Amino acid sequence: MGHVEPLEFTGYGDEDGHTFPSPSSTLALVGAPTFPNSIKWSEDNLIAVASGHLVTILNPASLSGPRGYASILQSQIFDIGTVKREDLSDSVLLPFRLWREGRVGVRALDWSPQGLASNGSCLLGVCTTDFRIKLYRAPFCDYKAEWVEVADLSELIYAYCLEKEFKETEGDEAQFVSFGVKDKKRHVATAEPQHRKVSRTKKRLADSQEGAGLVDDCGDAQSLLEGHMSPALFSKSLQAGVETSPLVVKEEPQTPYNENLEDDFDDDPDQTLADMLKEDHGKLPLNGNYQRMSKFLRQKQAKAGNLLDMGGGGRVFKNSSQEHSERVVTPSTYAARHSLMSPLVLAWSPKWHAKDQGFVFCAVGTRAGSVSVFRFAVPISYSIEKALPLSDFCFLGFLRAHKSWVTSVSWASCPGQHAGTANSDDGFENTLLLATGCADGSVKLWSGDSQILSSLPSCSGVLPFTLLRQVVEADLVLVSSLTLSVPTRGSTKALMAVGKGSGCISAWEFDVSWCCTRIACQLKAHDQVVTGLTWGRDGRCLYSCGQDNHLKSWEFMGSELWGLPFPDCSALFVSETPQVSSDLPASALDPFYGVTLSPGCLAMAVVRGIASEMLDPMYQSRTQKGVVQLFWVGGQRFKGLLANMGDSMVEIPIAKSLWPEDLANWGLQIASTLHRMEDYTEALVLWDVIAALSFLKSLAGIQVMVSIISGWLQSCWKEHNHFMIDPLCMSVGSLQLCLANASCRQLQMACVIYRRLLLGYSKFEELSGESSRESWDTGTDETIHMGLPGIPREGGELAPTSEQEQLWKKHLWHMEHELRQRLILLTLSAAASLEGAEHEQDVLKDKSTELWLMADWVLANGSVIFPELLEVAAHIRYSSDDMFPSGDLRLLESCTFCDAVVPLTSPEVAYCHSVELNSNDINHKLPRCSVSLQVCPAVPSWYCSCCARWATKLAPALFFTLLSRKNIKQVSSSVVLQQSALPTCPFCGVSLHRFLPDFLLSPTAV
Repeated sequence: MGHVEPLEFTGYGDEDGHTFPSPSSTLALVGAPTFPNSIKWSEDNLIAVASGHLVTILNPASLSGPRGYASILQSQIFDIGTVKREDLSDSVLLPFRLWREGRVGVRALDWSPQGLASNGSCLLGVCTTDFRIKLYRAPFCDYKAEWVEVADLSELIYAYCLEKEFKETEGDEAQFVSFGVKDKKRHVATAEPQHRKVSRTKKRLADSQEGAGLVDDCGDAQSLLEGHMSPALFSKSLQAGVETSPLVVKEEPQTPYNENLEDDFDDDPDQTLADMLKEDHGKLPLNGNYQRMSKFLRQKQAKAGNLLDMGGGGRVFKNSSQEHSERVVTPSTYAARHSLMSPLVLAWSPKWHAKDQGFVFCAVGTRAGSVSVFRFAVPISYSIEKALPLSDFCFLGFLRAHKSWVTSVSWASCPGQHAGTANSDDGFENTLLLATGCADGSVKLWSGDSQILSSLPSCSGVLPFTLLRQVVEADLVLVSSLTLSVPTRGSTKALMAVGKGSGCISAWEFDVSWCCTRIACQLKAHDQVVTGLTWGRDGRCLYSCGQDNHLKSWEFMGSELWGLPFPDCSALFVSETPQVSSDLPASALDPFYGVTLSPGCLAMAVVRGIASEMLDPMYQSRTQKGVVQLFWVGGQRFKGLLANMGDSMVEIPIAKSLWPEDLANWGLQIASTLHRMEDYTEALVLWDVIAALSFLKSLAGIQVMVSIISGWLQSCWKEHNHFMIDPLCMSVGSLQLCLANASCRQLQMACVIYRRLLLGYSKFEELSGESSRESWDTGTDETIHMGLPGIPREGGELAPTSEQEQLWKKHLWHMEHELRQRLILLTLSAAASLEGAEHEQDVLKDKSTELWLMADWVLANGSVIFPELLEVAAHIRYSSDDMFPSGDLRLLESCTFCDAVVPLTSPEVAYCHSVELNSNDINHKLPRCSVSLQVCPAVPSWYCSCCARWATKLAPALFFTLLSRKNIKQVSSSVVLQQSALPTCPFCGVSLHRFLPDFLLSPTAV
């Protein structure tokens, strides 16, 4: 089979007059990207770009809107030993002597899964050019644009190495001893230049005796006078009363440092760090281990405390022969230690659950060929009022993966060979896959035992990873990009793609026994380094970019990578003005530095550099150092796909340059994305689906959008829609039969589509609560036909007729009503099962007002409540006298402004009434919690940007996993009442967040 060269994107035109696809949106960056894979898309729909000295965070729904940023600041240099002055001429130290300190930048970045931050969002992991691993969170409670650093993982690695006395590098010293000057220069030329120096030049101190011939990495005398000290001298100055610390791990301001913490524990001077942390487990706050680790480092680094004041805050050793003899190392040892402490890339694993606790793992590739593995526990509670410290996380150990730099890492979760195990929620024993790429060209695939990793103690050193196979042997061609993917949940295959410095791209497919079933290779995919790779929908399409200024798409078919034409409809999907100079020449765009896909795989974002010499130095080059471009790839054409479609798609009108086959591709890919989002373990982000359908509606008419939505709903409810009625046209009676057997995720997705697309012209208050029922046309309760002409709106678009709109409002109300009944039934059933249990009375007491309000609302609306819920509510309301204190709990509901009584008249809003005046005058309008029905207090609450509802409490995690109404059973424990899910709207299924002003960055899930 021959090779088909894909259509390439190199700008907006070239010298020969050929035109290429234009992006939908373009945004200028103030920092220039430098390293491959410099752009990532998060699960909560934010884009992070490594732009030089900072990370730029963007909202793809509004690239020109508010943005966030994370500044990368210079960190202290770790004290890893001292080298003799006469050893500085050793060839091993040549890169360190040639290195010159520059501005710290971003080397690599990646988003964590949703739910690790204290507000339920993603954490941003960053590897910096000064070899630090830092974590950042969104400033949701700080009211600023700069993201907040919450941890420095390099400190954990340094503490572990100090405890083990850098024994991890003993096997690596030999490769540095025999590394000659010529080989070293060749290595620097073919690989990545080293950005680290072994020491600053230090003048010999006249009063030094035996230590006069030693060079310390703490700096010269002038640096000491200016206050620039090494971590070793910083630690010693702590014991002398200087208020600085070598261990700087930024914590949240809400958790002050405990000055008496160190005095409460009498440590053995020979105690190890692992023993200390194990001994303190359960005794310290979440961030207490940092304070204990700081004390441990000071004890290790400052065994001899005799200091001599140098002035300016600097101190040097007095009688330091013993100290220097302990710290002096050979050049090869120093190089090995430095390589171990030099992270290059990082990647987050998918979320894993073990024993009702969620875990996430982070892998960091180093220059020593090792992979550092960290474990993070998913928080059991979240807060929107203040930022809580990070949940329990630790350093597990090193995985000796390669013999040279680890330049790429990627995770995936794939079902193992054992099915039907009781330890797995989905019927499979999941296995964590880790792929690692090296600077010598080798690629390895590892398997990690998730159960053992979840229970492994911190700093254990031995990691339960098994080498499945060495996918690529070493060929001295650097692995610049690597991606590992499992197309769908429960899939029996894993896909891996590798891009190299030579421009070659290879793809593999593995089965459950990790045997390679397919392999394809393109030796000339790019002319230069491959800087980005990502798998598309269902693992069929692969997108790549390189330094040759080309962006390409491939189809993995059989044993070939077929070149595909790049989708050219992005120019039609324009929603905002490009934020770049209108006179920016296309030739000024530099190579691509990364490519990433949206959660729905319908949109693509790329980052490119700009050739500064081709810009105006006064008006352009200062503010435009890079660009982020957004493309729409949902209309991707596949080889042979259109020939096999036949007449499955109904003929629909065409607008502008959108061809019928493009609309067919869009319909298939949107339907595939919606089916994939039905999995409740996936974060529900429908922004790209909603935006794509809105664009198609404006280009080809409302019937195109309606046909795609109707097709998806029909596939969801086909088992209960016996007459094959169009779901968007069926009567309320027929709809209710389908709702009872639909999953909560399907109902939530349908609610989002109805609100944002079918009823997008209506206001929020018209679609929620009793006001939506009052707007119904009571005479319309029959099946209607979708062939009715639409009503023209402003801008020339056609909106649904009044008859269609009234029916869709009824559909939306009944879907949300079904979700509310399920939530209340689950809560009341759990409370009823705990009645009489003495050890659960505290739980019931905390929930007493919530349970009373739920039961009261159910009984007041008995005509529209299903019988199971009525029975449970009657039992809670009248039969359980011991469950509630005496008196009418409704009197506990009072106005937050005037202390007036607030009766329960609607589950959405509340109006206070004046008791003193004995009148029915309505005073204040108050929002009710969408979960507990209680009046929201005057404090920050969770907010849903889709339905504009508020919540002070979170729905139980079990609610979002329900596959139908009949799955709700009597619960015999308090898990339902105590275990909360991620901050998620029970009606829309999207993430809840804090309501922020328009000038601050906020994620947009829909």
